Amino acid sequence: MFFRLIFFDISAIKKRKTAEGITMLSHDTIRQAVAQAMPATLEDLARLVAIPSIATDGFPKEPVVEAAHMTMDILQRAGFQALRLLDQPTGYPAVYGEIPGPAGAPTVLLYAHYDVQPAGNVEEWRTPPFTLTPGENGRLYGRGAADDKSGIAIHVAAIRSLTGQLPVNIKIIVEGEEEFGSSLEAYVSAHPTYFKPMWWWSPMAATIGSASRS
Repeated sequence: MFFRLIFFDISAIKKRKTAEGITMLSHDTIRQAVAQAMPATLEDLARLVAIPSIATDGFPKEPVVEAAHMTMDILQRAGFQALRLLDQPTGYPAVYGEIPGPAGAPTVLLYAHYDVQPAGNVEEWRTPPFTLTPGENGRLYGRGAADDKSGIAIHVAAIRSLTGQLPVNIKIIVEGEEEFGSSLEAYVSAHPTYFKPMWWWSPMAATIGSASRS
């Protein structure tokens, strides 16, 4: 499933240009590139899952801030530029970055979040909640291994797999309080230049949409 979602991510980037007749990498070439990117991708995911970034009252703030900086580090190593922490009206900062594409190309906005739900009763877990653990069924277990630290890892894997072949401009926003009352919507309204006009993609929804233009 994780491998398949990376392909969805790449498709979201690719489809903005294939309609314009620009040749992209073949399916087999991308498959090989994704396979080569997987070890680093799983390492990134393990580092993120290890941080109990629970962004709500009653839990320490330091791990959430650590997750924000860890996200910035991972994005920087993947080639993102203009990285910054965007302070939100309430709560924790969002991480923002860009990768420029060809002149005149459209822009794809990638979304994920680095905060997670509490682990609950640890005794009910079959594996340590903040340790990325492979299962016999091929799944990966750990708090945030799916929702949504995998979203960060999937975006990064897609970018690594398309290195030097990006047909579009890329922007990414990774927020830190999606699970407990996001203030990102208010930030987007107050800072529209970061977010439009563009196409957006989130592996959480597995959908592609168009931002409104003004």
